[in-house]
Amino acid sequence: MTRPHTYDPRRGGERVRALFKGAERIIIVSPFVTRAGVDPLLEVLSPGAVVTLYTRWRADEVAAGVSDTGVLTRLGPSGRVLLSPLLHAKVYLRPGRAALVGSANLTATGLGWRDEGAGLELLVEVPEADQALAALFNDLEAHAYLATPSLAALVDEQAKALAGAFQRPPSIPPRALTKPWIPSYNVPRVLWAAYKGDWDPDVILLARSDLDALQVPPRLTERQFNAYVGNILIQGFPGRVAERLRGLSTFQAVTALSQAAHEAGIPVDNPETAWGTLVAWFRHFLPTQYEVASGGRTLIG
Repeated sequence: MTRPHTYDPRRGGERVRALFKGAERIIIVSPFVTRAGVDPLLEVLSPGAVVTLYTRWRADEVAAGVSDTGVLTRLGPSGRVLLSPLLHAKVYLRPGRAALVGSANLTATGLGWRDEGAGLELLVEVPEADQALAALFNDLEAHAYLATPSLAALVDEQAKALAGAFQRPPSIPPRALTKPWIPSYNVPRVLWAAYKGDWDPDVILLARSDLDALQVPPRLTERQFNAYVGNILIQGFPGRVAERLRGLSTFQAVTALSQAAHEAGIPVDNPETAWGTLVAWFRHFLPTQYEVASGGRTLIG
């Protein structure tokens, strides 16, 4: 039985605009974001409004055109973009009012700015004090990585390396970790061989947890694989820790990593080994961004 309704599932963006009209501060969570998606929302905000955007800049998705690093400059000096590579939630929050939560990404298709090709989306109003919403924002604020113009340029380069690797925009990964991830296998150069299956089965088993966490798409070349892993590595918790610990002595870094892992709820049996593994991964997958000094245990860049 069909019931009358006042919501158009292809035009959720108009509801978001109504919520954001005249706002001085908004918070958005969306894995896919494009300039065409965000511009109609910026038009209705108060001048100088503070915009906080949580998204993900996966290089495969930027290459496919479903995400756009250009949103960083679109938000202007009052905007912040924070990255979490496993993000899936979609939230449009006006603090002090309410939030719209559902399936609509911050794209022209997701919010219905296009006359053709708009998706059937769901946006449900929930109170700002909703406990699930609060838990999401607490997790994001603790673990997301602050985007910068230099990182946007790096992601664009990584996306170029992945151009042509996908016949269509990638789907949302079927798996997602319940906690922040840091690398556990300490020989990153072997990861490519493990990805292809061209290595000892016992070694592949050791590398499997990292490959599962990275959610590497199939059939990448080695160059594409390295670009993809470097892209995921620099975002979220690993990138946040690396920036926080850049330039510290080994002792200082190990101590700080232990504290950061504890705060994030990540069990680390041996912080010194964990730090050595993280440094090795950054040196291998992001050689143009990080250099290593002091016997291979200090990140500089």
